[in-house]
Amino acid sequence: MDDKQIINLFFQRDEDAINAVDEKYGSKLNALAANMLQSREDGLECVNDTYMKAWNSIPPARPEYLFAFLAASARNIAIDMIRKNNAGKTLSMAEPEGTNLRYAFQKQDLASRSLWMLCR
Repeated sequence: MDDKQIINLFFQRDEDAINAVDEKYGSKLNALAANMLQSREDGLECVNDTYMKAWNSIPPARPEYLFAFLAASARNIAIDMIRKNNAGKTLSMAEPEGTNLRYAFQKQDLASRSLWMLCR
């Protein structure tokens, strides 16, 4: 089934649209999402959310390139999932005993300026 027929199924609110999308693009979308999320299960959840987003947004939108539309949606949903999973995680800035972070940052800044001067 070609993309125009699938989009017409979405406009008719026919649930076969989801089956057709899954059959045609499911493996590519699953690979994309699982690769981004580093988890097959999270990837499947992301793809399901992508199908829901397509179901809710295609009428009135009529994407010219269906796979590009779906892949962009999957990518954005995966990014949102990554942000949600990483929310609240912060790096500890505690200094280990015997180190002086201020000195280390000053030394790094001096090295950066030196490199910049060499590249001019």
